[in-house]
Amino acid sequence: MATTTPSTTTNDLASVISKSHSAANVRVIKDFAVFLLTDTTNLPTGTSWTPPSGVTPVGWATDKGLTLALKAGSTADIKGHDGGVVKSLTAPGNFTLKIPAMESRKSVAAAYFGVTVEDGVIKSNGEAGGTYQVVVAGIDEDGKPVVIVLRDATVTDRDDITLVGGSAIVMGITLTAHTPSDGGTQLAVYGLTVAD
Repeated sequence: MATTTPSTTTNDLASVISKSHSAANVRVIKDFAVFLLTDTTNLPTGTSWTPPSGVTPVGWATDKGLTLALKAGSTADIKGHDGGVVKSLTAPGNFTLKIPAMESRKSVAAAYFGVTVEDGVIKSNGEAGGTYQVVVAGIDEDGKPVVIVLRDATVTDRDDITLVGGSAIVMGITLTAHTPSDGGTQLAVYGLTVAD
């Protein structure tokens, strides 16, 4: 009976897999701030960014943090004479950012209610609200920045505000980015990835 030499492929693969895992590539966000800008002046083009003068972040978010998501675009089926689908057309999707804002700041209230907030007075007829350039500036545990920019974002969803004794008042909003009129992209992310 002939003897066979065991293949080293399995061992080689195990070595490749074990070497491919690196804890240094795991990003842990230490803190972040969200800015709602009303114009495109001084938008970040990298991780080195300073907010424009007089612009303050929206403040604390709940322990659920922020949620960045991609909503798929709508699909339309083109059917032939026999009723079969000849072609499917899919529109681009939209990036959304959900912010559960705990601080009752004017900037948050203005976005939530769709009005200008003056001296703590809010009067609204349920207006849709304005358009924002949204900047999320984060720092990871190693002090490395992560900057996310959403362009021409509008408030497309509002969480209910509940008043419960002993609980924080939270104005949760979902902002949906749109393709900007200047032809730019909906989303830009700086500093998120690590080198392969």
